[in-house]
Amino acid sequence: MTNSIEQTTPHTTKDIDRIDLLKILFEKLLCDNKIDGAEKTLFAGFKVEFGISDAKYSEVLAETVAEIKEKGNIFAGGCNLDENGREYKISIYREAYYRMLLNGKITEGENDLLIGLNKILKLEEDAESEAVLGANSMAMDEAVKNIAAKNYNAAASLLAAFTPDKKHFRRYYQTAYSIFKSRAAASSAAAAGDSAMREAADEFEKLFIAGKPNEKTAPWEAVYYHARLVPLSEFEKREKCLNAALEAAGDDEKKHLAYFQIAFSHQAVKNYERAVEFYSLAEKHDDGDADTAINLISCLLSLKQYERAKKYADEKNEKFSASAAFLNNCAILHLKLNDSGLAAELFKKALAVDPGFADARVNLSKIM
Repeated sequence: MTNSIEQTTPHTTKDIDRIDLLKILFEKLLCDNKIDGAEKTLFAGFKVEFGISDAKYSEVLAETVAEIKEKGNIFAGGCNLDENGREYKISIYREAYYRMLLNGKITEGENDLLIGLNKILKLEEDAESEAVLGANSMAMDEAVKNIAAKNYNAAASLLAAFTPDKKHFRRYYQTAYSIFKSRAAASSAAAAGDSAMREAADEFEKLFIAGKPNEKTAPWEAVYYHARLVPLSEFEKREKCLNAALEAAGDDEKKHLAYFQIAFSHQAVKNYERAVEFYSLAEKHDDGDADTAINLISCLLSLKQYERAKKYADEKNEKFSASAAFLNNCAILHLKLNDSGLAAELFKKALAVDPGFADARVNLSKIM
């Protein structure tokens, strides 16, 4: 995969040291412009644990105050150590952990710093876990920002810095999927299309699935999003991967997503009958998804099964009347049934739901 489109390097390649940790502590102490007794005790413990001299203390404090004046404080005010010690301490640990993730995996030296920090903060196990989960979430937030800025390598390095908790599986692997898909689309190989996507799928597989005894041992979300990266030109492989995701799906939501993607793959290669079959199966696991209904009608239109499409649309009309795309497809259906009056009414309803929906606007202009 080419890296020529990378805009920036990761935030830092420098490990967090005890002085960086001290600055984080100072920023927290100064966030409400006053230092109370409990905060002084916390700082005294920090000085002892990390061997901070009075001279270094004064130097770092002055640097931190200057940085706050220039850039603002990373912490918001309002959380007082005396009144809410647990949240106060979690915020310090969370920020330190997050800062360590920004330059890659947490090193042995950084881990020692975290152990020392926790000795001072005296966090309970559940509070420490909450802080770590919060730091992971912050890293994913930053990865999303990097994707938007097309800094795909920086985003990938952030995700590679930690292993997600189950609570974050969906967002973590979805973010990874976005990185690889976006980078493939933007790469110099994008003209080849399938080639770039194939490389993206291979890289995703190497990072998140390869090395496992079999795909079932990888998180379901990893298998699912990997399958979505496999290009349609490798239809058999894509379908095999999606079937693996379907087999591993443990609830209706996951089964719906797997069936939907299998159906979408068939629709994309114009296997409309199979697509209808799989969209119908997807609907059995979630009958409230507008996209399933929209695509199912589209497939029936492609098959010229207009009466069947009308019966289906009539059944779903009330449920999806707030979907501009659903109303647009229903309007197209009625054009096929030679009812331009009702079609125009439906196009107008679609635009009332979403005035910016271009398809309905263009379609309406053609019959007015």
